[in-house]
Amino acid sequence: MSFGSGFDTYTRVSYSVASRVIRGYSTSFSLATSALKNPDRDRIRALYAIVRITDEIVDGAAPAPPQDQLTLVNDFQDRLESATRTGFSTDMPVHAFAHTARQCGITRELWAPFFDAMRSDIAGQPPLDLDAYIHGSAEVVGLMCVRIFFRGAPPASLQVEEGARALGNAFQRINFLRDYGHDARVLNRTYVAQELTDQVKREEIARIRQKLAVARPAIDLLPGRARLGVLIAHDLFAELTDRIEQVPASELMRTRISVPPTKKAALAAKAMSQATPRRERAHE
Repeated sequence: MSFGSGFDTYTRVSYSVASRVIRGYSTSFSLATSALKNPDRDRIRALYAIVRITDEIVDGAAPAPPQDQLTLVNDFQDRLESATRTGFSTDMPVHAFAHTARQCGITRELWAPFFDAMRSDIAGQPPLDLDAYIHGSAEVVGLMCVRIFFRGAPPASLQVEEGARALGNAFQRINFLRDYGHDARVLNRTYVAQELTDQVKREEIARIRQKLAVARPAIDLLPGRARLGVLIAHDLFAELTDRIEQVPASELMRTRISVPPTKKAALAAKAMSQATPRRERAHE
């Protein structure tokens, strides 16, 4: 077997392995990415795998004390950076992401803040202020998605990147509310407030809606099927926000609010009717 065909097979299998991560952890993002065409679908799922694996390290999937968690995160970042330099990794999700990064111009300036944010979640590590944490844990992920959708070329409008940051920001703030009880009780973390009151929840939901409003028109500037995939994700999280708004803050300490599968399917169908096809751009 030639090196070329062997590498291509390994890369294809690596993307397949990375795709299993999103299917196992997130029905919402799995549904949204299913609306994408390849190579975007595989690349976004490879990005999700890296984000999820790192998040799981610091959230307790690795039964290790804080110092060992820090070592695991640092090692994972080192392997990712090595793979983006060499184009190969024995860790298949890392290999898939590295292939994506090299194809789409995703560089250390984007993933380094992400790893910094994840390290700050480890007990005993210096905390980041909320804005820096949200930027590193979520906004840069949105910017990496933009690199994937535009194949590394700069978008014609700055509104695209502004919208990507806003959408990532909104997603993370929604997660803070949805996961407040688990974060506080199990992980001993609070992001939006030490005590989640109804007033704090109202203020946070207002911020989320403002970010979603900034993101929505930018979605229409995305190429091809990316519009549909991102619109589905936007609408699913907007629905989750509505449901969180309807319950008292005290309930979020006990209950993780979610969107039922039938409602998710209905929202995806609605998004398909709204994401009006436009002339495909040259880089597609």
